[in-house]
Amino acid sequence: MAITAAGLKSLRDHVLTWKYIAVIDDASAELMRIEIGDDARATVVSNGDTNPVTVQVVVSGDDAEITVGDIVEGVALFAADTGGDALVSETVTSFEFESTDDELTINVTVEIPEIVE
Repeated sequence: MAITAAGLKSLRDHVLTWKYIAVIDDASAELMRIEIGDDARATVVSNGDTNPVTVQVVVSGDDAEITVGDIVEGVALFAADTGGDALVSETVTSFEFESTDDELTINVTVEIPEIVE
């Protein structure tokens, strides 16, 4: 069995429907959940026709959701703006916002496995 090119494109397109990214603190709580593409801080940085799909979120110490002293330890992708289960969850190197000038960039990569016979 092999996934065809059309099947891989369909899977990538489905991943792109996961429209929300959450930034997670050191207590496993969401600091923010924003819409990918609608909020300028979160964008798809890969071509939707390629594998893997990469989403980038840029968080600044002066963002309304961030307080100096917040510590980021993860990120997650969701299908909904509130609630629901994380569809992708990733731990990141701990980062503490020490001033409003601090900026953190996180890339989340989702790779669709290909079956090769």
